[in-house]
Amino acid sequence: MVGMILPPGNRLSKAEKLQYQSELQLKSIGILVLSFKTNFHTDPKQLIQIVPPDRPDLLPTFYVPYKSEVERPSDWQTNRLDIDLYSDYALPTNAHTPILAFEKPGTWKDGTVAVCMSNLTIVRMSRADFDELIH
Repeated sequence: MVGMILPPGNRLSKAEKLQYQSELQLKSIGILVLSFKTNFHTDPKQLIQIVPPDRPDLLPTFYVPYKSEVERPSDWQTNRLDIDLYSDYALPTNAHTPILAFEKPGTWKDGTVAVCMSNLTIVRMSRADFDELIH
């Protein structure tokens, strides 16, 4: 990521800044999902479907910014085949949901989950609210 523009009044804690960066990455994933839907007229079932083989530069987008290299697979920046297993983001399994993509629950210590809605709005919510929305 080249740079990060923080929201007005950027007196965010380190964790909040990392969550904000993750939300920007999640929005990028949402854009990839919408592009896939436009091109193939169907919802992607796996993250690997939205990352073209010739675009390994997109792979870092699928990992939250706070994890160190040792917490990731050794080939995380080049191997798209394991993206669905190791990514910190996921796609919904229910096709009738307004969700494009979301952070995997348990990613953040505060128990929140960020969700990218079909209009590319990012909403951070409690795990309970997320569970209710996803089911």
